[in-house]
Amino acid sequence: MPSTSYRGYVISFNAKPIPDRSNDWDWTSEDYDGPDDNRCGTSASEVNAMNDIDANIRENGGIAVGVSVIAKGQPMEISQVFDGEYVGVDQDGGDHMLTNYDIDNVFD
Repeated sequence: MPSTSYRGYVISFNAKPIPDRSNDWDWTSEDYDGPDDNRCGTSASEVNAMNDIDANIRENGGIAVGVSVIAKGQPMEISQVFDGEYVGVDQDGGDHMLTNYDIDNVFD
């Protein structure tokens, strides 16, 4: 079954042999380091897996879509995430390309 790459994670459909369909999509960090690493899980759909990955990134101190930050001296919300770069939207609706060096503080 094909898989999807999303923000450093791999998402794949893996139907379980039980009637409950809420765990048919597996997701795992490309840097997964074994049973003690919490960067993996299951979800009900591919979209839910992406949302769960975003939540997992935030819980582990990373930056994901929807996170509020202070960057370039002003509050912004992250609207897009690329490998190590972000698009932040300021209070006036302006887009800013950001890197980790531009971000002073992260709020959940």
